[in-house]
Amino acid sequence: WGKEYCDFILLLVRDVANPSHDDEFFPQYRHMDFYAGHSWAGGIFQPFLNGRNQESVSEATNCWYSIAVLGDALGDERIKDIGLSLYAMETHAAHEYWQLHRQDSPTLPNAFTKNGVSGILWSNLIQYQTWFGGTTWELNGIQMLPFTPASEFLLPQKWVDQQIGDFQASCTGQCVTDGWISLVCMAQAIVDQEGAWRCAQKLDDSVYSPYTAEGNGNSKTNLLHWIATRPIPDDDDDDEDDVLV
Repeated sequence: WGKEYCDFILLLVRDVANPSHDDEFFPQYRHMDFYAGHSWAGGIFQPFLNGRNQESVSEATNCWYSIAVLGDALGDERIKDIGLSLYAMETHAAHEYWQLHRQDSPTLPNAFTKNGVSGILWSNLIQYQTWFGGTTWELNGIQMLPFTPASEFLLPQKWVDQQIGDFQASCTGQCVTDGWISLVCMAQAIVDQEGAWRCAQKLDDSVYSPYTAEGNGNSKTNLLHWIATRPIPDDDDDDEDDVLV
């Protein structure tokens, strides 16, 4: 299958992560801003009054992760290295600009970092909201989903431990009916595996429905696998980027 459709798949890669300056059909690294150290959702050029923006850094990270996995599957070290390099950059940026220390942040004023999470990062401002709402569960969920092996490095235990209480407390009503509560259980697994099992066992199968906002992007199998494969929490999780060195 890979040999038959490889050229078509690589068109998708070239669209977002083309490394060649000489490519006549696709821009070079359409989304990645190497000066800022992260990507922009609409690409380097974006005609908004406040400049470029990115909401979900976790979605961007998974884009680069998928390229690395593709390169590995194809046995192409260059594609794999491109994906890993972009993944490492985006993950580092996530730890600096989206996953916020509530006190003594090195990048943003405490008046904003008290939220613990960013919503939309623009060229010249930052917002505590998403494109679709401004609730606490929406803000936390959009910076965590989807949960994949890429999340191992993206979501440090220390930050999740800081945010999980607010995420859990805010997830009522629409958060449940739209299936986002499954993300709460998966986040909890990073800091409390046993509690995550209990959380998962309480979920109705409707949260995985393809007709819900989050159910169509997650599955019960993925949730249970994620919880089952969590390592024992590290009591000395101080440096988010150690794992990328």
